[in-house]
Amino acid sequence: MAPTVSAAGPHDSSGRRMAVPRSTSRLVTAERDRAREIRLCAGLVSMTIRTTAVQIWSFCTPRVSGRASARGGQVGCCPRTWAEGQGPGRSHVRPGRNAPETSGADHGAVESRRILVGCDFTYVAEVSTPVIFQVQPAGSAQVAVESGQWASEPAVAVRGYTDLYGNPCVRAVLPAGRSSFRYQAVAVVPDATEDACEDAPECGPDALPDETLIYLLPSRYCLPDVLGGEAWCRFGGLPPGYRRVQAVCDHVHGHLVFQYGSSTALSSAADVNLARRGVCRDFTHLAVSFCRALNIPARYVFGYLPDLDVPPDPAPMDFAAWMEVWLGDRWWTFDPRNNTRRKGRIVIGRGRDASDVAMATTFGGPLLESMLVRAEEAAR
Repeated sequence: MAPTVSAAGPHDSSGRRMAVPRSTSRLVTAERDRAREIRLCAGLVSMTIRTTAVQIWSFCTPRVSGRASARGGQVGCCPRTWAEGQGPGRSHVRPGRNAPETSGADHGAVESRRILVGCDFTYVAEVSTPVIFQVQPAGSAQVAVESGQWASEPAVAVRGYTDLYGNPCVRAVLPAGRSSFRYQAVAVVPDATEDACEDAPECGPDALPDETLIYLLPSRYCLPDVLGGEAWCRFGGLPPGYRRVQAVCDHVHGHLVFQYGSSTALSSAADVNLARRGVCRDFTHLAVSFCRALNIPARYVFGYLPDLDVPPDPAPMDFAAWMEVWLGDRWWTFDPRNNTRRKGRIVIGRGRDASDVAMATTFGGPLLESMLVRAEEAAR
């Protein structure tokens, strides 16, 4: 039995998150004691049977907003082979089960903004190690992806594919020794918050589209069967629809305290509900669990969330997690962690929970030496 490990950000030896200067480049540098860091950083150390895959899930720091920019310097050119039907600026999402959030009525022309997104990984491997990265934005009708580029030092071939849930991924092999990988793209997003409609209705289970039914079921971290009694006690008496889902988010946002390192990879939504502490993935898992218990399809989403028209925050930039809920005839975005509508959400992956959207999976035990996340408005 080999460990599945997840990591997110530097900490000191006592488990406190270390401050990272907010500069033109904010490199999240790992500590020398890697086992200690990985155990603390996202609380996502997990043991799985019959696997040697080491996964890094979405990073969720104690932040509401933050700004990052690319690290200076260039890395070597990395050959890129796109899977059929994929490529920079194209949507990787297949229709059906994991179609993107759908738009409501046409509200007329909306201005757009260009967001520079991406991340850098630096690994040290004892032997050549296969890896899967999931950090590319999932293009959609609302978000256009331009100039997507992979680079590495030394040069390594990568190839793209689409996973079971329609998320864009790439495969490569880390060479023995130190290697660096960089992904960078520009995402064109509407200069508007996500849609909202307080009158959006719930659908009975018999009226739900077939492809949404999977998002009613228990998954590794989301446990509607365990939390069903509490869900119906707290929310069962509320009028069905958008307002009830918002009441779920209001409760989760107030019930949980954000505390980095307070949960582990074995922490389910039921665990964090009792502990009343967690990181953004835990906020999302709990809200998803309550919605599923109420027979409302809900899926886990992670991606880039830049600072657009919000106060700056000194915390390092990280990935964010939120959820999408099926109401009426479409998916709607809800964010139990921040509990507010935001501009510039750029989806990377959707799935049942965080286990479906690991941003890096290595089939071996390489050392993640450093990482940088970028999500900021591009210079005009």
